[in-house]
Amino acid sequence: MDHLPLCIDSSSTENSKGRSDMWVHFTKEEPYSEKKAKCNYCGNLIKYLGGTSGMRNHLMRCKENPNREACKRQKLLSSSTEVSVSPSPTISKFDQNASRMKLVKMFVKSELPFRFV
Repeated sequence: MDHLPLCIDSSSTENSKGRSDMWVHFTKEEPYSEKKAKCNYCGNLIKYLGGTSGMRNHLMRCKENPNREACKRQKLLSSSTEVSVSPSPTISKFDQNASRMKLVKMFVKSELPFRFV
């Protein structure tokens, strides 16, 4: 099957006033009274009673969709220097004495006068 773009230019869809771009990726299932559409990639049935938002959401998640990465609204950032990721943020307690000692070591190492504090 040819790769169809997820985001279709509105100028390329002639005579389709009021028709969603999602119908390129879905076909209506009979009986039409149930208002369900079949995904052309994975075959899942999606209701379109309230509009085509459900179809669009499915298309963004569909693992069989070859264009899934093309129009993602949010990209994930990753770092190659990341060694491990903890599942939850760690909470650390502030220690006044430890902070004071690190500050003193920084000033001594840099040979700065203490009046900078």
